[in-house]
Amino acid sequence: MDITNYEAAALYAYSSGRAYRRFLVLDLDDCSYGLCSIGDGERTELVSSSSLKRGSLWDMSLDCLRTLSGTNDPKTIASEMKTGTQNLMRDYLKWERVRDSELDFGSGLLLTCSQIEGCLEPVKAVLTELLKSIETVFEDGVPEDCGIVVLGEAQSLTPIDYYISEWLSISPALPDERFSNHYITADSTTITEQGRALNRQKRQLAHTYSVIFFNLSGQTLERESIVIGKAGQDRSELTGTDYIGPIFVSGSSMLTIGIDGSEKQVSLSGMKGSELAEVALGVTDEREMLFIRPFGAPEQVTQIKLAEL
Repeated sequence: MDITNYEAAALYAYSSGRAYRRFLVLDLDDCSYGLCSIGDGERTELVSSSSLKRGSLWDMSLDCLRTLSGTNDPKTIASEMKTGTQNLMRDYLKWERVRDSELDFGSGLLLTCSQIEGCLEPVKAVLTELLKSIETVFEDGVPEDCGIVVLGEAQSLTPIDYYISEWLSISPALPDERFSNHYITADSTTITEQGRALNRQKRQLAHTYSVIFFNLSGQTLERESIVIGKAGQDRSELTGTDYIGPIFVSGSSMLTIGIDGSEKQVSLSGMKGSELAEVALGVTDEREMLFIRPFGAPEQVTQIKLAEL
């Protein structure tokens, strides 16, 4: 079962040591946000989401910067803002635009901080609309127990990053540990891809389970094995209700379970007097469980934690 970019980003941030159980994820590539929760077993849930359907803020930013770049590629300005000029631009914004430094973007292109900020006003207007829409979820601002993840290349532009911090933090000049991007160096694609990989890993069986038993064939007992769960299988498919059997057992014997080819013994002492049983594999509270019941007595179910075998 696939998950959204919001859930993937939240899971990646949580697994990277950001110990929040809720994450607000801003996706600047499609002007949207999603609020996610992290439950037991690191199961993610998209609680709410909204999109302005206004396209990518990165593309919009490049269109705006093209008006300043002349014959230069607007990505040159964007790239330089990630490195050499970002501190001057951040100081300009942080100190209330007092010092309007001139920034050198090479090839004779000189621009002031105020020129760049003015150029990006249309982007700021759309971003502000997106940030205002979050108030439908958090009327009093994003709480301290909620992490924040920002997706999209537009966040690399110093003014955009500053506006987001200005809106969601007490002060953009102060560190805010809720912002996972300040601690995670991976780009947005890596965050969502690895988040999905983590989800698949957590949602899939790590082992192959089988039931090994003897079946009466004519006058002889033949050893048989039936797979009840395969490694890589989605755990959500394991309901604990798809029983196999009946298989022949003895009340005083042990049931043999195969785990990746290694055999483990399960006591059937609770089924004394029964000769036939049914077996199923399920997940309870994120734990893989073996369900055993006497044939013909569906209410008499014994649950065994496979991790303890």
